[in-house]
Amino acid sequence: MKIALIHTTVNSMSPIIKAFNKIDATIELMNFLDEGLMSDLKKNSPIEFFMLKRIITMAENAEKSGADGILLACSAFSPYVDVIKDFVNIPLLSADMAMLEKVVSMGGKIGVLTTIEAARSTALHLIKEIGDKNKTTVEVEGEIVYNAFDELKNGNKNQHDRLIQNKIKEFSSKYDLIVLAQMSMNGALESLDPCNKPIFSSPEISARKILEEIKEERVK
Repeated sequence: MKIALIHTTVNSMSPIIKAFNKIDATIELMNFLDEGLMSDLKKNSPIEFFMLKRIITMAENAEKSGADGILLACSAFSPYVDVIKDFVNIPLLSADMAMLEKVVSMGGKIGVLTTIEAARSTALHLIKEIGDKNKTTVEVEGEIVYNAFDELKNGNKNQHDRLIQNKIKEFSSKYDLIVLAQMSMNGALESLDPCNKPIFSSPEISARKILEEIKEERVK
C-alpha cells in the first residue's frame, strides 16, 4: 500500500511517519511539502484560493504517483477537504477529522491547543460543526501556544515542547479533554509528565482512519 502525505511544514513529517511505521512498517509513504504555505497561512485569513490551489496540485501529483490514499497533514486546510476530494479519485482525509470526531463523541469540556491561529480557528469550527451534525452540545475553547511554532522552526524542539507542556498542565485543571490540534505538536507528548486528563493528538488516529477508508474503497 502507498500513502501520500501532504505537508505545509517539515515538522509534521516525523510524527505521522512514526505512526504509520507503528501500524505497518511495510506501507510506502510519499511526502509532498510546500513550506511556503505556512508563511501564507500566517498572513492570509481566511485561506485564499491560490493557497488551496497549491494543495490541490499536490493531491493531484500524489494520485499520479500511484498513491492509494492521501492524508492532509495540515489541519488549517481541513474545512476544504470536500473541495480537494473533487480533484482526485482516491480516498483523501484530513489529519484531524477522525480525532475531532472521537473527541466530540466523548463529550465534556474540551480545551484545544495550537501554535498558529489558522489551526485554532479551524479546530474550533470543526468541533462545533461535528457537534451540530451529531446533535451534541459541545463546550470548547482554544488557545495558541505563542512562540512555540517559531521555536520549532528554529530548531529549538525542547523549548517548543516545554511551552506546550506548560500549557497542557494549565489546561488539565480547566478542561475534561485536551486536544493538540496540529500534528507538529505531537512530539511534546514524548517527554510529558503524567497528566490526569485525556490528551488527543492526530497522527495514529488519522493513519488508521485513512487505511480503513482505502480498504473500504477496495471492496466496493
